[in-house]
Amino acid sequence: MTRGRGAEGAVAAVAVLALVRIEVSDAAAARRPPSAPEGGSGRGLLLVDALAARWGWTPRHPVGKTVWAEVGVPAGAGDAARARVGR
Repeated sequence: MTRGRGAEGAVAAVAVLALVRIEVSDAAAARRPPSAPEGGSGRGLLLVDALAARWGWTPRHPVGKTVWAEVGVPAGAGDAARARVGR
């Protein structure tokens, strides 16, 4: 698991079998993140929608939300990484 934390939120990535789940949490009040190609923000979710096997969001209590996405990992993708670190 990998985690990062900033002043406004947190990021986590978890690998389970053939999927990687990525979560981004923040304290923003918006219930669902925007995704408008013509807007100044939110285009990242268009990429998420195109690349992820599935994605969504869950509310955080007392405030905020976590946006998550699950991305498929090709078979054998970890083999090269293990070879580089000598495992």
